[in-house]
Amino acid sequence: MPFLIGFGILGLFMSVLIISIVVSGAVASGIRRIGILKSLGFTPSQVARAYTAQAMIPATLGLVLGTVFGNLLAVPILGGATKQLGAASATIPLWVSAVVALGTLLIVGVTVLIPALRAGRMPTVRALVVGRVPKAGGGQTAQRLASRLPLPRAMSLGLAQPFARPSRAVLVGAAVLFGVVTATFAVGLETGFNKYLDASTSGFNVASEFVEPTADVGVPWGRYGPNDPRNPHLDAAKVAAALAEIPGTKAAFGWGDSGATMVGAPPGGEPAKVFTVTGDFSWTNLELLSGRWYSAPGEAVVGDKLASAVGIHVGDDVTVVQRNKQLSLKVVGINFDTNVGDYTVMTDAATFTAAGLNPHIDQYNVELASNVNGPDWSTSAAAALTPLNASVQPNTDGGKNIVVITMGALVATLTLMMIAVAALGVLSMVVQDTRERVHDLGILKALGMTPKQTIAMVLTSVTLSGLIAGLIGVPLGVAVEKATLTPMGNAIGRHLPPSVTHSYTAGLLIPLLAGGIVIALLGALLPASWAARTRTATTLRTE
Repeated sequence: MPFLIGFGILGLFMSVLIISIVVSGAVASGIRRIGILKSLGFTPSQVARAYTAQAMIPATLGLVLGTVFGNLLAVPILGGATKQLGAASATIPLWVSAVVALGTLLIVGVTVLIPALRAGRMPTVRALVVGRVPKAGGGQTAQRLASRLPLPRAMSLGLAQPFARPSRAVLVGAAVLFGVVTATFAVGLETGFNKYLDASTSGFNVASEFVEPTADVGVPWGRYGPNDPRNPHLDAAKVAAALAEIPGTKAAFGWGDSGATMVGAPPGGEPAKVFTVTGDFSWTNLELLSGRWYSAPGEAVVGDKLASAVGIHVGDDVTVVQRNKQLSLKVVGINFDTNVGDYTVMTDAATFTAAGLNPHIDQYNVELASNVNGPDWSTSAAAALTPLNASVQPNTDGGKNIVVITMGALVATLTLMMIAVAALGVLSMVVQDTRERVHDLGILKALGMTPKQTIAMVLTSVTLSGLIAGLIGVPLGVAVEKATLTPMGNAIGRHLPPSVTHSYTAGLLIPLLAGGIVIALLGALLPASWAARTRTATTLRTE
């Protein structure tokens, strides 16, 4: 499915980023040890080889466990998804596991080698003191500017901190960026899935109660063809008048398969159905993809699948035939789905009557007022409808598409996993930065900084990166969602309606813009708490 490919690509980039953050952080935290090794006579290449080999041991263990657990988790999910979709059972090929394992080792090796070589070439004295002596001018301008803001001093210190180590701020922002893109992408998909579910259960399936011929009660749908004498029809005018007189009836419309055929319908497979409709069905949420609804005799609306298969556009004419009588209809709209077949033509029953053809009304869909009880209404309606050979049937369709629901649950699961990984990436960088600045924290605490101020400083240090990541990530997430929906519609042979493709609203986008800050704060919360709890004397003695 296209959305799984989208999540897969995002997950791949996220995995590469997190591996890079963790491994490079491990090397950076050992630069002082590298200085010691160099003072003992190790060459830069020896240092690089030693750190690469050292990183490969836990990396190998991690990828073995990750591959095993990944297969154990993925196989049941794939099995459930393929079962719901009616596809053949799927497993993960061995070459996929092998490529992932080798690719992970390659990423770890390259990520370790580059900073290790850079640290190995660093002068020994500088390697021994790096992290304790800040780079000259690093973030000082930002500190001066931040101190002028109307903020508590602890927050202004944290706000300027990313400028002292911009490369780390970029890595934090990148981790948050992928989390925001994923969250935005997922929210759009989830909203689109829900709206698709609404659209795919609307139309002729929407009703509080159904009214159908009494002779049809208990007879399987479609047993008799529309032109079969054994197939009963309703007296549309009398049933409509009776329904209008029954208290509690809010709206109703009748429809049925006219038995007409369409000239030029797609050969083979399901035949095109021509439905004649009477009454107002605007309350069913049937959606148009283009054009308008018919409003005069001789006009019709064609279903999307039929229009795509035959090449029908708004303004074209289609010809239908009923019992050797032809009728030309002007196509004024393309609708998404009536939920009673793939190839459909809808027209007003009056169009058939005016042309001397027989409109068939097989069912009335009734919407009840909100304060009306269905069984009570059915009891009162029976007296009026029984003389008309019509009976009331409850709408027992739950309207749930298990495939759409399964996809929604899968999206939610993948999103939570990706956001958690993004927060872990932030946590790794903040832990590294906090440990390297632990001596500075001790000085600040000795000068009177309280635990709450320490937490505020650490959290503020990632806020700017989170804000920028949110501002960039939301438009990217929207673009990814738009690029995914079209292939998804093509996969099911549909052009998706506007309610599905335009899923983002201000109420969704504004919280998503703040999502970058939320992810950054979640990742920084634990190291901030650790920094606040650390005793002043301990931090001052730490090298």
